[in-house]
Amino acid sequence: MYLVDGVINPDGANINPTDIENIEVLKDAASASIYGSRAANGVILITTKRGAEGKPLINVNYNHLFGRLAHYIPVSNSAEVREFRNIQGQNSNIDSLNPSFNADNDLQKLLLGNLAQKKEIKLSIGGGQKNLRYYSSLNYLDDKSIILNSYAKRLQSRINVEYQASSKLRYSNNISFAWQKATPFLLPIRYASLWIGRHIH
Repeated sequence: MYLVDGVINPDGANINPTDIENIEVLKDAASASIYGSRAANGVILITTKRGAEGKPLINVNYNHLFGRLAHYIPVSNSAEVREFRNIQGQNSNIDSLNPSFNADNDLQKLLLGNLAQKKEIKLSIGGGQKNLRYYSSLNYLDDKSIILNSYAKRLQSRINVEYQASSKLRYSNNISFAWQKATPFLLPIRYASLWIGRHIH
């Protein structure tokens, strides 16, 4: 079970790694007594970043990567296939006009010949003053695979606000949003999630 800033999440896939401040793993019997049967396999406590008192701190990170398949597996051409079938004595059963026995199509190059491009933009801003701290982030990923018609796009955002009204009263608000569109096995999949957590101490 994942607890992100005290809010139960189904998994940790929607969390931007650059937003994580601390991770703690609970796997003893005490965690089960606190969180019940859902904690039978352990509890992962994730604390995200908060703003620090002082001037606003802005971080911007942009990555653009290119890639291709390092090498292809050697394959036989149509002439070599016909010679191999001739050695096996199978040529008498083959239609010589069938394109599938005469085409030299390298399926590796057809399916894995794309120029992969991965673009990622990370933006965060955090700051605060005496009684108020804030942190906000935005992460956008556009990943085009070497596989034909395969890609992934993801958008993640987080807003953390903490207000200390008095020595005995503190209010915190955590909002996270995640959206993804991807094509595993060439079938598009979309999902979006919104998590809101409020705490008063």
